[in-house]
Amino acid sequence: MKAKELSKKVLEFIFSDENHEYPRLSDSGVLIKIFEVYDWLQVMISVGEDTTHDALREAIPLALEWRNRLLKWQGPRISGGEGEFFLRFNWYKEHGRSHAQLAAMINKNLSNYLKEYNSYIEEYEEVSQNSESSIDIFQWEFKSNPFAFNHAKNLMILVGFSEEEATLILNDEYKSIKERTPQFFDNYPVTREKVINLLRRWRRGKKYKALKNKEKSENSD
Repeated sequence: MKAKELSKKVLEFIFSDENHEYPRLSDSGVLIKIFEVYDWLQVMISVGEDTTHDALREAIPLALEWRNRLLKWQGPRISGGEGEFFLRFNWYKEHGRSHAQLAAMINKNLSNYLKEYNSYIEEYEEVSQNSESSIDIFQWEFKSNPFAFNHAKNLMILVGFSEEEATLILNDEYKSIKERTPQFFDNYPVTREKVINLLRRWRRGKKYKALKNKEKSENSD
């Protein structure tokens, strides 16, 4: 990872009309820095040799203010992760998909992840039985994704389930898949109501508002 502190983009942001007079040194003596990492600006707190816990804590409001200014200036990061997920689902809703259809899409993805994981387990068990050593298993190129269960759990956490809740539900469904009696349907475990709440929360958040403001600014240029 290459972080650049004096890139053209960093300087444009720091010395813009809104920011060039705003302090980057907190009252507690902690410097707030802006770095460019993979073409994206990020706020970082400089921790010196003598920086204390109290000094860092007092600098957090200033760092968050710079974060908010950065969010307004460059918009939210939507390439991968949570931002891209919610942006995509918000786009689906704005272009005619119902909340029930969006819930069904998520549940279908969850079901596919678990089926993929089940295929991996079956393949692993078969390879284990026909291998002479653990090295053979380690070198085997599995056709199925060994991380599919984790992908399903991360998706459930993303849409509002706790890790404990997600693990319990997914383990139950995995058992059902093995018994050929899957329980995931269009409105379970993710319901229409959960999707409504998710998108409502996303639209109220800073990232969505920053994205809309950036779109308006670009369209007015």
